[in-house]
Amino acid sequence: MARRLHCFVAANGKNIVTDQEWEEILRLQHWYSSEFFWTAGKPALKMFAVFPNLDHPLADENELMEYISSRWSDLRATGMTENAILRKMHEEKLILLKEGGYHDGCLLSGSVRVANNEWNAYLFTEFILKASLIAQRAAFELHDEGEFINWRPLMMQNGTVCIYVKSQQQYRRAEQIVSANELFALIDPHEYDDHPDYRTQVYGFRKMEREEKRDVLKYWNWHGYDSDVHSPEKKEMIYDLNAKVKEMRILMT
Repeated sequence: MARRLHCFVAANGKNIVTDQEWEEILRLQHWYSSEFFWTAGKPALKMFAVFPNLDHPLADENELMEYISSRWSDLRATGMTENAILRKMHEEKLILLKEGGYHDGCLLSGSVRVANNEWNAYLFTEFILKASLIAQRAAFELHDEGEFINWRPLMMQNGTVCIYVKSQQQYRRAEQIVSANELFALIDPHEYDDHPDYRTQVYGFRKMEREEKRDVLKYWNWHGYDSDVHSPEKKEMIYDLNAKVKEMRILMT
C-alpha cells in the first residue's frame, strides 16, 4: 500500500455538514481531481459508501447497474443533491448505504494515496482546508502517514488549524513548530512535473537478489517508482500552506 493522507469528520452530534455544503465540497473535490495530476490516486472524500442491492428483483447484476445509472441521471436532472438522490435510491431498494464513507463512527471520511508525491499531499491538505471553510460547523481531522504534515492528528475547522497535545513537553514542541512556520512542509510543485506514476509491482522483483530487493525497498512506501523524481535545475516556486491558515491553535487534551 502506498502512503496515504486520511480525513475524518466524526459523527459525534456536534459536527454538521448539510447536503448543500456537501454539494460544494464535491464540486471542489472534482476541481482538484481534474485540475491537477495525481500520480498515485485521486481524492476520495465520501459521506456514504454505496453498494448495489443485489437482492433487488432485477436479478441480472448488469441490468441492475444500468438501471441504477439511469435512475441516478434522471434524479440528478431534477436538481436533487447527491445525498438526496442516494437516500431516494436507498428507499427504492436499489442501493445499500453505509453512512460516513468507509470508516465507522464518521459523518464523512476519505483518503488519497500519494506515496512520495509531496505536491499531491499539499493539494489534498489544501482541499481539506477549503472544505472546512465550506462546512464551518464541522471539524476535519487529518492524518498524514508521511511527513508533509508535521503533527498527528490535526484538526481543521473554518480555516483554523487545531493542534492537540497531551503534555507540556508536546505543547513546547508544538509551539516551536508553529513559531517556525513548519507545520506544513514547503513545496516546490516543479519538482513533481515529471513525477512517474505509482506502480504496485516492480518488474522482476521476485528474481532479484536479497541486496537488490533491499535497495528497491529502502524507502518505506516509495517502491513503485523507478526514477529520481526531483528536477533541481527547474526554477523554484515555493508553496507555503502555513500562510493560508487563518489561525493555528494549540490545545491540551
